[in-house]
Amino acid sequence: MITPLFINTSKWGCYLFFALINFAYVPFIWFCYPETAGRSLEEIDIIFATAYDQKKLPFRVAQELPKLSLAEVEEHGVKLGLYGEDDQLKPVTVLNEKDESITEV
Repeated sequence: MITPLFINTSKWGCYLFFALINFAYVPFIWFCYPETAGRSLEEIDIIFATAYDQKKLPFRVAQELPKLSLAEVEEHGVKLGLYGEDDQLKPVTVLNEKDESITEV
């Protein structure tokens, strides 16, 4: 490992080096990562799937794609092949321990 040697020989220069490397990535992250605030995980999945499908950068797709409702998320997901018939909600059988009755939810 080079970092301990770097710290021993340059003292504060090592911290300055890593600070500058981190600072250099700020513009890249600012311009190239999609904004995900206020979006559901399913919407983010659709952003990346659309970017892959259309051969665009994800941050451009996120800028163009409005925030989606649940029905629109489902529609886009089916269109992109993310969701299929197996992903539909199915009834679940629940056993009530008090009176030992079985109900479907």
